[in-house]
Amino acid sequence: MNDEELRDLQERVALIVDMTQSQGWSLLQDAALHTLVGRQNRVVQGRCDNWEEYKAEVAFTDGMRYVLNLPDTLQARLDQEMQLRREYEEEEAEEMEQVV
Repeated sequence: MNDEELRDLQERVALIVDMTQSQGWSLLQDAALHTLVGRQNRVVQGRCDNWEEYKAEVAFTDGMRYVLNLPDTLQARLDQEMQLRREYEEEEAEEMEQVV
């Protein structure tokens, strides 16, 4: 990830963190989880009429889980990138000390 991509990710994570701390995010999560549970139960209980409907329900629930988990996923991605950069900088500093 280059520096511009990192800055973009940092900005996105900051905006998403702000969003998740609002009451609206909690309301969205509650509504989404209610819908998600109902759709998952439909699949688990075998109430889909055909294979296409089953696939659509599974795709829907996967998409909802993706969106609900996105704040944590992006934060983890940013944390991992920052850790990699710290390790790289430490290795470069050690190499410079060995040269001197």
